[in-house]
Amino acid sequence: MEAINIFTIPYLNINSRNKNQNLEFSHVFHTILVSTVSQTKTMQTSRFGYTFIELMIVITLVFIVTMMTYLPYSYYQNKMKIKQTGKEIAQLLYDARNDALNGYISWGSNQSIWVYLDTNTPYASLLAYPHSIDASTIVPTSGLEIERLSFLPGIHLTDVWWHTALLFLFDAISGSGSYHYWDTAGVKHLVTGDTIHIDFSYKNASSPWLQRQLQYHTHTNIIDY
Repeated sequence: MEAINIFTIPYLNINSRNKNQNLEFSHVFHTILVSTVSQTKTMQTSRFGYTFIELMIVITLVFIVTMMTYLPYSYYQNKMKIKQTGKEIAQLLYDARNDALNGYISWGSNQSIWVYLDTNTPYASLLAYPHSIDASTIVPTSGLEIERLSFLPGIHLTDVWWHTALLFLFDAISGSGSYHYWDTAGVKHLVTGDTIHIDFSYKNASSPWLQRQLQYHTHTNIIDY
């Protein structure tokens, strides 16, 4: 009869049991590790999406605030351009009459001073003509331009006494004024009436706040704008 070492049996059972437990533990550990990594990736993905949404909200709010700030500022800026243009045209007319009164000398004699306004040009011209010239035959471009008022960007003359071109004449020394306009056929006429209106606007805007009418009173030489 073969002898059996009884001490080896529990030892073998213990080793076999530990091996099975180790395998089970490895399997459980692997499962937990995979689950943890998967949850971490999911959280990172969710966190990235949430951050992107936050970023879009911030950008939208900044855009809205910027537009709310810029639009009133732009409107106010264009409105100030209209007001400034009225002052500049009025000052040009005052300067023309003062130059005529004070005796603007050119070509060896006192010159009559004219202000020429044309709806087709972005400026107003201050011109000098010999005092002896016949006003009925005058051509605006034939005078000596002594000053040019360029309008601010976007500003356009829309109407000068219901016509497209107007000429203010101030005689040398006396400063007395006569006023002429050109019709669509290019024929010059004498202006009749106590008030001459000059209309201008910002980019032909329909808003009354971006339009202005300057009124020149011929008898008093007073300008309302």
